Amino acid sequence: MEQDKDILGQVEIIRDYVNEPRNHYGLFQDKPMFFQLSSSMDVIEDTQLAIQAYSQNVFENDNHMGELYLAIYGLLQAIYVQQDAIINLSESLRIPENINSYQRLAEIRSIRNDSIGHPTKRDFEHKHKKGEKKKASYHFITRISLSKNGFDLLSWSGEGDFKSRYINIDELIADQRIYISEILEKIMKKLQQEENDHKARFRNEKLKEIFHSSTSYSISKIHVGIRAKDSRTRKADSALALGGLETVSKYLFEFNDALKRRDVSRYEALQDEYVEIEFTSQWLRTFLERKMAEETIEKSDELMASIFIYFFDNKVKSLIQYAEEIDEEYSENV
Repeated sequence: MEQDKDILGQVEIIRDYVNEPRNHYGLFQDKPMFFQLSSSMDVIEDTQLAIQAYSQNVFENDNHMGELYLAIYGLLQAIYVQQDAIINLSESLRIPENINSYQRLAEIRSIRNDSIGHPTKRDFEHKHKKGEKKKASYHFITRISLSKNGFDLLSWSGEGDFKSRYINIDELIADQRIYISEILEKIMKKLQQEENDHKARFRNEKLKEIFHSSTSYSISKIHVGIRAKDSRTRKADSALALGGLETVSKYLFEFNDALKRRDVSRYEALQDEYVEIEFTSQWLRTFLERKMAEETIEKSDELMASIFIYFFDNKVKSLIQYAEEIDEEYSENV
């Protein structure tokens, strides 16, 4: 059924939002709420599949009465649990919602309680007199009226009222779908607005601009300083290389700090690489300082320096490309 697919599709959109690394990281900081969120998404989907299965099933004759009772009990329970799940989903995303804000959903909830929830003794608390004792009511599904499309529900209240209602199951399913979908739509719009606001906050802060246009020039000076062998220029080349290394290291620190402010999940994902970069830059710094001091450099150290600057150079280029990708993502209209 296309309508059922709508609800399943809406939950899938919300799930995609939750699984986006930045959002997932933030939500997971509150583990009880995160697992409430995960459970709620699953249950909305599961109950929707159950409701869909009821609509697609066929009960041919009275010989299937037991199956029909079981199916109706299951259907009304699935509807009830789905309402719980949508409210708990909203709560876990800090979006205020309440079933009582939707009169028809509250009515459907009451029908479930009357017919299959607590039919043998259902308590009602009258609000017009504070402290008044609860009154019980008693409910009966009329078996002869029972069909896939609905049933008659007889009710007798503790105040002596007796009434009969026809419960139209097709209407319950349709109305549940309308309002559950409406709440999901509100949640989707709220999440999309949060995403828009986040991107708007950082849209004009270009990460690539942290790496000055002179970055490649600074790295080229490091290459020259590492390979410098002429005793007349060795000290000066090493000094320029150290300056270039300090400049690029400063850009790397600024990029790391900017990424942390923008997206902690991305920041944390890069920290192992930053450990490698820091180790490499510190080794190169010590190597260049030794060259400036005109110490004797072993061939193995020269080879190691060539490997390290190659690694350092490629890491910087990779981070610049990553910065460009993030800038492009944040420049998109959403």
